[in-house]
Amino acid sequence: MKPKLTIHASQRISERCSLRPEVLIGMIVCGATAVIEMLSAAKYAHHLFYSPKDMEWFVAIVKNSRQILTVMPADWEQDRVLITNAQKRSVRKKALDWERKGASKASASGEAMNIKLGESMGLPGWKVIISYTRNGHPHTKNLGRTAPEHGTPDDWSWPGQVHDWVKERLVESGISIRTIKGIRLEKKSDGPMDGWSLLENLPMTQEEIAACA
Repeated sequence: MKPKLTIHASQRISERCSLRPEVLIGMIVCGATAVIEMLSAAKYAHHLFYSPKDMEWFVAIVKNSRQILTVMPADWEQDRVLITNAQKRSVRKKALDWERKGASKASASGEAMNIKLGESMGLPGWKVIISYTRNGHPHTKNLGRTAPEHGTPDDWSWPGQVHDWVKERLVESGISIRTIKGIRLEKKSDGPMDGWSLLENLPMTQEEIAACA
């Protein structure tokens, strides 16, 4: 499911950034951004992205992977949230790769790329990679590869077996949900994708939800 811009976000992106809305949506869907903060039990994600035309970094605030609430210059977040040079370099490279693939000429329907989910090419399943902090330092962890019965990312907007599997892997790895800064999906036959729907539907107790608020 592609996120949609609120009226407020549409106004702000036109005021502050040269990217067209459909390009930003495509970048979020295909993982050409980096999540630098997650708030309120994974309901609000702050996506860092780069605009080649502006030669600047920006942040989009996305609710439940379904609504883009606003867009702002990254400098506005820098004093509150640590944005590393590595993150900036990463999203800049992704944005330039995206532009070279012709995404800047995508139609308003948002069909910037033909993403084929669940193809049988390469190894089955999707590799799930978590970015998180521990003792103030950034870390990444490969949680493993999803099983065929877990379905594809199209199925993960609703609670299912894959969310139980992710929760078990996080517990085994000793990773607290509140320390997670990003989650991406990788498969040889497809480009990297945003995996926040896996966190949004985790089976969580009230205590765990309160700890993430």
